[in-house]
Amino acid sequence: MRRIPLATTLILTALAVVGLAKEPPATGSFADSLARFERAERHGFRWTAANAFPGAYVGKIGANDDGPYGLPLLGGIGTGAFGRDLHGHFNRWQLQPGFGRLTSVDAASLNLRWEQGGKSGAYRLGDAGWDRPLPKGARSVAVLWPIVSERLRSPDWPVEVVVESWSPVVPHDYEASALPVAFFDVYARNTGSAPARLDLALFMPNFLGWRKGYGNVLATEEEKTPKREPPKRMGLRGWPERSNSGNYAEPAEPDVERGLRTGVLMRRAGVVKPAQDMEGQLFLGIGGGADVTAQRNVSSFVSAPPATDDAAAAPCILRNVEQKFFTTGRLTPQEKGWRAADNEVLASAVGGGLTLAPGGEGHFTIVVVWDLPLVQFGSGRTWEKSYAAKYGADGQQARRIAIDALARRADWRRQLERWHQATLGEGADAALARRGAAINDLYYVVGGGTAWVAREHPRAGLEAPSLGADEHFSILEGSDTGYYFTTTLDLWPYAQPALEANWPRLSDLVLQDFLRSAPLAYDEPRFITGQGYFTVRKPANKLPHDLGSPAGDPWHRINEYGSTRDTNGWKDHNPEFILSLYLNRRSKGKTVTDQEWRTLLGVADFMIAQDTQKDGLPFHDAQGDSTWDALHFTGPSPYSGALTLGAWAAMAEWARQRGDDAQARRFGDRLALAQASFEKYFWNGRYYRAAANGDQAEWVLSDALFGVLMAETAGLRGLLPADHVTAHLRRVADRNWREFGKGEFGPALLAPPEGPIPTDRLQVGEVIVGSARSTAALMQRFGLREDGGAMADAVNRTLYQRSGLQFRTPAALGAGGTFRAPSNLRPLASWYSLWPERQ
Repeated sequence: MRRIPLATTLILTALAVVGLAKEPPATGSFADSLARFERAERHGFRWTAANAFPGAYVGKIGANDDGPYGLPLLGGIGTGAFGRDLHGHFNRWQLQPGFGRLTSVDAASLNLRWEQGGKSGAYRLGDAGWDRPLPKGARSVAVLWPIVSERLRSPDWPVEVVVESWSPVVPHDYEASALPVAFFDVYARNTGSAPARLDLALFMPNFLGWRKGYGNVLATEEEKTPKREPPKRMGLRGWPERSNSGNYAEPAEPDVERGLRTGVLMRRAGVVKPAQDMEGQLFLGIGGGADVTAQRNVSSFVSAPPATDDAAAAPCILRNVEQKFFTTGRLTPQEKGWRAADNEVLASAVGGGLTLAPGGEGHFTIVVVWDLPLVQFGSGRTWEKSYAAKYGADGQQARRIAIDALARRADWRRQLERWHQATLGEGADAALARRGAAINDLYYVVGGGTAWVAREHPRAGLEAPSLGADEHFSILEGSDTGYYFTTTLDLWPYAQPALEANWPRLSDLVLQDFLRSAPLAYDEPRFITGQGYFTVRKPANKLPHDLGSPAGDPWHRINEYGSTRDTNGWKDHNPEFILSLYLNRRSKGKTVTDQEWRTLLGVADFMIAQDTQKDGLPFHDAQGDSTWDALHFTGPSPYSGALTLGAWAAMAEWARQRGDDAQARRFGDRLALAQASFEKYFWNGRYYRAAANGDQAEWVLSDALFGVLMAETAGLRGLLPADHVTAHLRRVADRNWREFGKGEFGPALLAPPEGPIPTDRLQVGEVIVGSARSTAALMQRFGLREDGGAMADAVNRTLYQRSGLQFRTPAALGAGGTFRAPSNLRPLASWYSLWPERQ
């Protein structure tokens, strides 16, 4: 029977799903924005100021803890990003990919004013810590990524407002997803019986030159001791360092035909063409139709005191401009710019407004663009961001990008609406909430320190990048010490389906880099402190642990992790890579090239050398020689063993496709040997043991069969007896999940066969979020759909309802209300439950 390539199946399925979904309505009406908000409330994340997270989880020692009020960052993939918290403060800044800050800069704010007859009200668009907070209960927040929706209403107001904050990170639209653009879409409706006026303004400091990681930015007190409670007053008004020298702003010409009503362009004197990161242009603009009143204040001092008695000075001081808006709904006209000294923070503002008849509605857009075309890493090497392939790297294109973005905004919004509908689909509320959580998990594609570059930017004195000077994509394992590495191979396969389902070309780039890295050898000595010996940085045919670190030289100096563990001996990297590549190629209906096949044969030979017992499985000869580096395993283990089964099956299938009968027999024989050894070592009649030897050999490892999940997803089925897999998963559900924290959190990674389960021990007494999600997906594939769904729901309830961990999903949860390694790559495994079935 002729096999239909998986890629064809995916396309047909996607067309069927989208075809069955209702065509999204026009995206410009208030009723539509309200419907989207209500859907996000039902199926995504929801919050009101009354939800103070009384049970917010606390970070373990060494874990970054920036408090429970996080929201997704705004920005494209690899552009740098920033965002507000649930109280409306602009306080999350990752303008340099991989270098994040938690610092409230309250000169950045969204402000609203309404007026009807002789009554008016003016507020900051937020709750706690503002000088003009919204009335209690006036604001609700709902998120279905990448849209953050705020519904604003009060019994005393004549208007109801929905503000959608988003960036055009549209699945499968690579040009849109790479843009450094943020929209604040304002939808308003007059609910009163008389005409009403609504104005909304954005104030934004000039953040050109604000840099972290290169010696001129110290941690603030807020970063050292993050506030777990809402602030009681406004915080910093500007960036805390003297990094503003040369910043200035100027008026930008409108383009009414393409929707730009007014704008402000922020620049930096002396920068003709960017030579490092944080150089270029910023743009603030108002988009809308003829019914929109657009205004701007080009430049004002952030730190200067009010000068209300001086009419000439008033428009140049931020506090006066803000007060003028709160009083009248107007920004004091100020068209001049000047060059700032190093300690002078400058801000600009734009505002839009509508006059609404009774029952009338309207819409306008605030657009922000940051044309900062260069990524710079700790080595000093610079790269041009992906969007520079179209717009160039001269850092002078912010207005052009804004105009293009406004012209395409409605189409991007419709594409996102179609994607939401197709991904959510239909079914019970629990199933839709599960899919909504997977959508929201994609926050990490922007907020995970991602770098997406088009090419290296010329810089003298640096040797050519070892993985090439062309296009690359990387994403951090995490930002904590010990996790601060790009695209770590032991976590990448968990996240891969999220990329394959939505931006498959980015997955291609990752695997291209790993392919290039495999045959390379780096002979420089490295001392392994945790094991007391010297080794080389990477031998030939061993896949690296990572592709570098933002503090180092990604795509050139790779395999950076290793000061305490020798990753050259890890047993999961090579088989994970083979399975990951097979999954990628089969999803596209493709095979491997001759050169790639030669590389894979070298990778497989390295695996065979790790099979020191000649039983088809790798032999763990030291604790910590896999992703589970805190577990006491020696000899074969089912985790690396299941990955190895999948790798031998993939190599045998590729050999058959190539007509190489000798290699097909060779890898088929290795698969058969490994399958027999797997059953001999691990199957005990009830479940698969956690290892062949060691103190924890008889324990139950919830994620033992991750390799089976990867293989099944790739169409390599029947690696193990189905009844044994099902029995093992039932034991995981009973022992690791239901008997751990009463089933409220998800499955413990490792549990003893009987008796109390340790809590809050590293890896042992923790829910490894990504592993919990991959295990739930495997349950669903092996007929345990109800258990798998309920277990996934327990994890999602913890993350998105009570812990304050939303949009900083950690590597691990403890049953005692703790977390470890927030903002982690592995939790993207939620997409194993959606892809390829729903694509």
